[in-house]
Amino acid sequence: MDVGERELESHTIQLRQIFEKGIERIKIKETLNSILCMKCMKQNKARVMQYSRLYSLDFRRKWLAAKRTKSRFLDWNKTWLDRVINFACVKTKTTGRPKSEFQNLSYSGKFRRTEQLRKTETSELIFATELRLRSDGRPEAAKLLSRSRTVLSPNQEIKKNNQTTSKNAQSPLSSDQALALFLDAKLTKRSYQLLRNNAKENNFDIYPSYNKIREAKQLCYPENISAQEHSVVLPLQSLLDHTTCRLLSTLDLENQHFENLNFTLITKWGMDGSSGQNEYKQAFEGNYSDSNLLLTCLVPLQLNTTNGQSAKIYVWQNPHPASTVYCRPLKMQFLKETIEISKKEKSHMDQEILNLSPTNFRLKNNSVILVKHELYMSMVDNKMINSITGTSSQKCYLCGASPIEMNDIDAVLKRTVDKNHLSFGITSLHAWIRSFECILKISYRLQIQKWQARGDDKNVIKQEKNRIQAAFRSRLGIIVDQTKQGAGTTNDGNTARTFFQNYKVSAEITNIDENLIYRIYVILQVIASGFDIKIREFKYYCIATGRLFLHLYPWYRIPASLHKIFIHSAEIIKSVPVPIGQLSEEAQEARNKEYRRAREQNSRKCNRVSTNRDVFNYLLVTSDPKITSLRKHSTPKKKIFCPEALNMFKSFKTTSSNHSSDDDSD
Repeated sequence: MDVGERELESHTIQLRQIFEKGIERIKIKETLNSILCMKCMKQNKARVMQYSRLYSLDFRRKWLAAKRTKSRFLDWNKTWLDRVINFACVKTKTTGRPKSEFQNLSYSGKFRRTEQLRKTETSELIFATELRLRSDGRPEAAKLLSRSRTVLSPNQEIKKNNQTTSKNAQSPLSSDQALALFLDAKLTKRSYQLLRNNAKENNFDIYPSYNKIREAKQLCYPENISAQEHSVVLPLQSLLDHTTCRLLSTLDLENQHFENLNFTLITKWGMDGSSGQNEYKQAFEGNYSDSNLLLTCLVPLQLNTTNGQSAKIYVWQNPHPASTVYCRPLKMQFLKETIEISKKEKSHMDQEILNLSPTNFRLKNNSVILVKHELYMSMVDNKMINSITGTSSQKCYLCGASPIEMNDIDAVLKRTVDKNHLSFGITSLHAWIRSFECILKISYRLQIQKWQARGDDKNVIKQEKNRIQAAFRSRLGIIVDQTKQGAGTTNDGNTARTFFQNYKVSAEITNIDENLIYRIYVILQVIASGFDIKIREFKYYCIATGRLFLHLYPWYRIPASLHKIFIHSAEIIKSVPVPIGQLSEEAQEARNKEYRRAREQNSRKCNRVSTNRDVFNYLLVTSDPKITSLRKHSTPKKKIFCPEALNMFKSFKTTSSNHSSDDDSD
């Protein structure tokens, strides 16, 4: 029994009232039909109407048998009137073709079938459909339908879908991007192939083949590289031309209207010798040894031009002047750093710099710009400077003052300075180390108060040294003034910075005046900052610190490294075209560590020429300006400057990061 039949069965009492009315009006069929229109469902109406016709004929027969008397009719037909009507037994005759399923209808048929549904509110239809989809076991379709109840406009919905699609779409890496990733992750060919194959197995074909990376590497190599068993040499002109073109290719110069201007690329260069390198089991032709290395490099610092009013326009500045990411190799030689070799290499470089010609670069609009070059030899340590200038390590290579004369500040301020040597800079990394070592040596001698120790004084110095080393190890966790086999001492740049950053603890351990350590710390912060410096204020601050040094410890002779800082730093800063912190030698020092790793992991070992060429190529790729611009660089720690240091800066508009994370040592 369907819904319409159950509804009619529940209205038996109303049917009896119909017949009572029919006794009076003899219009049973019409009365029953009017009620059926209100109570019955449309699909059951025909069946019930047939049953009402039969029931009315039976009524007329029984009414006539009772002689049209109401009381007699009710008494004789009580059982017939009280019985339950069963509509299930009623059979209707259907005519016409069978009803088609909705999905088989045409558009017009579906339109007619849904005429009543389309009169319902949209929200009700969506909600009912969502519930039906969930009951049919289609939750994903129900979720999709529920999104249509949001307040997003059609354009917003399309935009949102496009964003989702674009995020899910694969975007293959270019060859340069893949090479940058290759360098950042320190991958080898085998590890890159493993990474690429694994991605392809999971339907992520985003890594280009290694042949594409090899082609990108070829673009990082300048012309005229000469590789031999004992050296790899690259002409300065070739390296500068290649570096300039790769750098300019990363800049959008067409839209800035720089076509008709002359550019100047300021570059620092230097060389440094390192001993204790690994000796490989490969034969040499000649008397050479790969235990000693002399590496010459250069770093581009700034690209500028001038407008009609002769004002400088800074087109590009090196964001990492103290890092190796822009440190370009020029020469790699298995030579021991000696005075003769240092002078020879310096003379050869001076000749190449003298013969340099400007670099021509063609823009996309076929206009040509001209780039001139300025080079400064600042990536050197004091040993190299003394070798080139022919000065003893105890003397000042700028004014020629001896250790005894350095303690007379008024006298040395009147001495003449060799201006040709100002371009060597301050060597800010070694300034940290030498200042740190100077304070340590004074603390060792506080009990004897002598510059030189003899006899029993040496035992006193040794005991004090052991005490200070143990105190620093326990309180600051640093190892000071201990020899490392084949690598100098533990007094590196990071150890010196930790010492000065914790100047209060350092003063307690060493018993050195806290104000003196603090003032030296301020000076070192200023020269290593990379900011433009107020030269006059800085000069007076340095001289005052030197006078305080001599007032507290007049028995100790100021070393040449501190003498240069106290007396000549302001004049050096004034002579160079960029902030003195950008001329740091840290990049040159850190290259030695990268050379060891490249030689071990990124070179062929079949013969010495191939090994040297591969190492040199790796250093070129890791410092290529275009590839470096695509690499992910770690964010440097925020520098916290002392208040006195802040007062000596002209401005803070710089992007340089001058503190390397490597343990650079002399």
